[in-house]
Order: sequence, then structure tokens, then C-alpha cells
Amino acid sequence: MGISDSPGQPVVAAIATCNRPDLLRTRSLPSLARQTLRPDAIVVVDDSSSACTEQNSAAVMGIRFPRAGGALIPNGRARSAAGAWNTALDWAAARFPSCWIAILDDDSWHPQHLELCAAAAGPGTDAVVSGIQLCKNGLLKPWSLPASLGWRDFLRGNPGWQGSNTFVRLSCLEEAGRFDEALTSTHDRDPAIRLLRLPGFKLVQTGCCTAT
Repeated sequence: MGISDSPGQPVVAAIATCNRPDLLRTRSLPSLARQTLRPDAIVVVDDSSSACTEQNSAAVMGIRFPRAGGALIPNGRARSAAGAWNTALDWAAARFPSCWIAILDDDSWHPQHLELCAAAAGPGTDAVVSGIQLCKNGLLKPWSLPASLGWRDFLRGNPGWQGSNTFVRLSCLEEAGRFDEALTSTHDRDPAIRLLRLPGFKLVQTGCCTAT
């Protein structure tokens, strides 16, 4: 698949990185480069201390940005995942008011992650969640999501909707109030609750573990 195969609206890959230049260089960016569906744009938000910014910049220099756009920018908001993600949304909204946001932290995607998410993003779909797997002591452990997700599932833990397996319409994130920068944690659970409570919000799953 190519850029023209994106699901109706542009796909913006939003990478947030924080003090992990080695993982950005060896894990996150290579997994993005291997995608069978190229995103229309890429924004890398650096939430790192000054000791890591030069290394992050060097890593990003190796990216072949899509023709539609790409950038490495500092986090201009609260120093947190929520602040970095909202900075990415600011960048995307100014250039692609109607788009899909695919989030990637210092994690990795299977080469078909974006392709599978885009294929699942049919008419009326507002967000797509892929399966996710954890790597502990070198062993991969799939995180089994329930067949359906409701907002109450996130009140006592996270059933499996993280940053890096999120593929969502920017318009829905805007309607839900984006990410809450006042929180010190649960930056993924909180918007999941608010998104799932939007009237008519439709979430689908790919059924494949493509985020690690």
C-alpha cells in the first residue's frame, strides 16, 4: 500500500520520545521506516532533557520524511506524555485539520501496523486499536484485549489501550478534550474514557498484536 491508500483522510504518525535516544534510533524510527503503509506526515516530539536532544536530532536526521510533511519539534507543553501528545496534535491540526493520528512512543510497530489499522478504519469508524504485546526479559507476552471495550473497563485498570496502539481521528480527540496535562499518570486511560463516552463513538480492533 502507499500514501494514496490511506483511509480517506491523511495519516499522521506522532512519535513522542523522552530521554531514550538509543530506543528512538534503534527501535521506534526503524519500525516506522518499515511500515508497509507510509504515513502522510511524521511529527517527532522531543520531551527529553538537554543531554539527549542532540542525539535525538541526529537520529531523526536519518528519517525520509513524506512529501506532505514532517518535523522534529520540542514539547511546547507540560513535561509529560500528555503534553508531548498535545504538542503533536497542535502540529497536525495546523496542517491536516482532518486526519488520523497514529501514536508511537519509544516502542515499536510491526511492519503492517499502519496498514492493518487503515484497513480497519471503515466508514463511521472513529478509532482503531491494535493488539499490544509486552517484552519482558526478552520474552514477548501478548496483552489480550476484551472483545469489546467500554469506558467503565478503564476505571480500575487498563484493559489494553495504550499510546502506541492508538489510531484515532483528530476530530474525535478534539471533541473529547485531547490529553489532560494536569494528570501525573493515566494519560492513556483518561482519554480512552472520554472518547468512549462521546455520542456515537465507534471503536474497532484489528485483532492483531502489532504494537510492542
